[in-house]
Amino acid sequence: MTSLKMPQFHRQRYLLIILERAGGSLLKTDLQQLLFLSQQETGLSYYDFVYYHSDYYSFQAEADIELLCDIGWLNIRNQTIKLMSKPKAALKNAELSAITQFIQFDAKRERKLITDDQKCAPSHKKHAKVVFTIGYEGLSFEAYANQLIRHQVRLLCDVRKNPFSRKFGFSKRFLSRFLPELGIDYLHIPDLGIPSEQRKELNTESDYSRLFEAYRQTLPLKQDSLQLLLNEVEEYKRIALTCFEKQPNFCHRHCVSDYLETENRIKIIHL
Repeated sequence: MTSLKMPQFHRQRYLLIILERAGGSLLKTDLQQLLFLSQQETGLSYYDFVYYHSDYYSFQAEADIELLCDIGWLNIRNQTIKLMSKPKAALKNAELSAITQFIQFDAKRERKLITDDQKCAPSHKKHAKVVFTIGYEGLSFEAYANQLIRHQVRLLCDVRKNPFSRKFGFSKRFLSRFLPELGIDYLHIPDLGIPSEQRKELNTESDYSRLFEAYRQTLPLKQDSLQLLLNEVEEYKRIALTCFEKQPNFCHRHCVSDYLETENRIKIIHL
């Protein structure tokens, strides 16, 4: 095996060590299972997982696998991942010991990833009408999606003006492709966003207050978009408004939800 520079992120080094300790070659689905189980049983935490296509799955791990292929660490053929270079021990000794013990234990048993009580697939039963709001700041895509699934959200309404993000998993293209596979539809409503130039120089609470007060004054002019939201609430019963900020009071989505609550008496829950 050739020598390569260890990848930048700790989670990527962890993935390589898991594969190396497991023999250096695994099916993609088996590597996902090992990553999930290793974190459950060792207490180490590098990836979040979501229930996807009857297994727990990490979209971030899949993206890391693709990157590690691009830079020469891995090779994929017929859904089998092969380690192309022996990784250096770039983890703490305690972590390496925990991984080794897990791999040895896992090899002696019949692996079973999913049990019925672990499944968290969304339910599509009828519910009272609720509008949730959620920001993705500080969350992985998997943790974010799990919150939507846990609260049985059936439609995500993206109220960003420009639905692009440098954070993995939160661009419009990604959300619109993968959320429906998790049972959650996606809708972008740019008219309810705030242009980026208006969001500059937000340094104090007063700056945010002025921005949101100006935004509230525009809401009555956005009746088409607000009516679209109301129509989606009638159809889906449980929808979520999303933007970046973790705290709703620092995001314009709370202005939209306040308007829906005041004018239409819709229950609002901030996640």
